[in-house]
Amino acid sequence: MPGQPLFAGLVIDELGNPAETAFIGSEPCYVVNDAGFKRHIPAEQVDRAVLAQIAEVMKGSEDIISEQTAKMLGQEDPFSMAMIEQQLKNIDRQFETLMQTGFPDEMRA
Repeated sequence: MPGQPLFAGLVIDELGNPAETAFIGSEPCYVVNDAGFKRHIPAEQVDRAVLAQIAEVMKGSEDIISEQTAKMLGQEDPFSMAMIEQQLKNIDRQFETLMQTGFPDEMRA
């Protein structure tokens, strides 16, 4: 479990208001104002749902994404592109690691 919600500052309620974040014990939560009642939703549930949507959008486009990623990194050789594509095909494992470690600070910005 990460120390904070993965998508803090990006999750909004049905009215478009940003969800706050808080902790219940050591569990990170998104806090949604529901007509004055603050609902605490475990961040893991929301974060996993968002990551599942991202994976679904990426599915079937791994080759294009890996090609463009390699270009951005300046590593357009076939081995680098194959390695990136393989990582994308196993994105569930990558997301699981992300759930455990959270985003690095430089990525969060």
